[in-house]
Amino acid sequence: MVSRIFSYKSKFVLMMNDLEDDDFSHLLNIQDHLESYPKTLLEKDTYITEIDTVLNELEARFSEFQNVQDIVQVKSDLNVKKIAALFSKIFGISKLN
Repeated sequence: MVSRIFSYKSKFVLMMNDLEDDDFSHLLNIQDHLESYPKTLLEKDTYITEIDTVLNELEARFSEFQNVQDIVQVKSDLNVKKIAALFSKIFGISKLN
């Protein structure tokens, strides 16, 4: 799940950069529309603002996932006790008795 969140964030950043650079190679519907209707005025600042809003919301809601990703790596020598201790420290969880 964590990788999907970061994947979406990367896609949003790519979309914003493409819009700023007038590169629509990853935005095929917009590219097709602009080619079909060349007189269309694309208000890209509106799209950039909306994408930035979504990106900020993702950051706010899933900021702790960066900590999780830093802790949990796909390893064959997974030390569950060490990872549990790190989770406890990051999220302020005390030991259960």
